[in-house]
Amino acid sequence: MLVFLLYLVPDGPPASITVTKVTPFSVDLQWSPPTPDKQNGAIVSYTINVMTDDQVQRMVVQSNTSQQAISNLTPYTTYTFSISASTRIGQGPFSEAITTATSETGRSGTYH
Repeated sequence: MLVFLLYLVPDGPPASITVTKVTPFSVDLQWSPPTPDKQNGAIVSYTINVMTDDQVQRMVVQSNTSQQAISNLTPYTTYTFSISASTRIGQGPFSEAITTATSETGRSGTYH
């Protein structure tokens, strides 16, 4: 008897993205994986878009962990983050963006 496992690209994005800690130079993000019916296989990595008004950087988290510290940020800067999940086959859609602003005191304003 042969058993075939079909892996596909995730149909849904990660959910419930929150900023759990803000300092002048870093942000800690936490999220939930796509719902099980949207994963289409084992999640092997996440891609995080880190955006400012003038640039976009992508960071690939090579594990199935659902949290990440983003460092080397600039104080007094607004950052927007979105996250996608990947199976071995490829990358799924990006989540809704979440925006936060760093400050010298580490206080922030977070909004969707």
